[in-house]
Amino acid sequence: MINYRYKGLSVYDNLYAGATKVKDNSEQTMTGDNLHTFLTESSKSHSFDFRNRLSLTQQFNSGAQLGGSYLVSLYRPHPSSVSDNESLTSSVSSRKNIVLQEGTLRFLQPLSSRGSQMELTADYLNRHSRNSSSYFLNSEKTAAIEETDNLNLWKFKADFIYPHSRTLVWKFGASAQLISSKYTPTDIVESDRFETSHISNQDIRIHSHSLCLGTRKGLETQI
Repeated sequence: MINYRYKGLSVYDNLYAGATKVKDNSEQTMTGDNLHTFLTESSKSHSFDFRNRLSLTQQFNSGAQLGGSYLVSLYRPHPSSVSDNESLTSSVSSRKNIVLQEGTLRFLQPLSSRGSQMELTADYLNRHSRNSSSYFLNSEKTAAIEETDNLNLWKFKADFIYPHSRTLVWKFGASAQLISSKYTPTDIVESDRFETSHISNQDIRIHSHSLCLGTRKGLETQI
């Protein structure tokens, strides 16, 4: 971690990298009239995690502030499991690649010596994931699927503060937010031995967009 200040400039950076590994085994026995089943299941997972956040803030002699921050996060888990029911063995193996990015830009400008000020903020978020899973039955691949998911969010905000008196403060502002998302299965493989439904890339492609606009105003009293 770095936390540094030079004159009007402040710098903050936080870096993390790590890996995890988990393994679990379980057994289950079911008995009854003409029934005796022994089931074993083994699951394991290993993953890699990386995060870094950088923040910069500049203080000017006029009292204005300009700051920004950026976060990038990588997460790559690889879980798998195997189930053995005496004569039948099934397994699932998955891989995920998730990338998260966040960015914020903020500008604060005093408007008068009485405390009036304007604050402008812009935020951006992106989450992209690519997942793949393979399914096996008695060591034969029965199905495999790959899918991608992408989310984007933009938000813009303007806030104003106007002290009317020592006990009365006006606050008002406006904001706009845009959200866009997309989901697409990129590949599906089937086994001729087992009946599975066929879904091509052209069959499913989901897009979503939404725009929100708003205004805010309020009155605050101070005692």
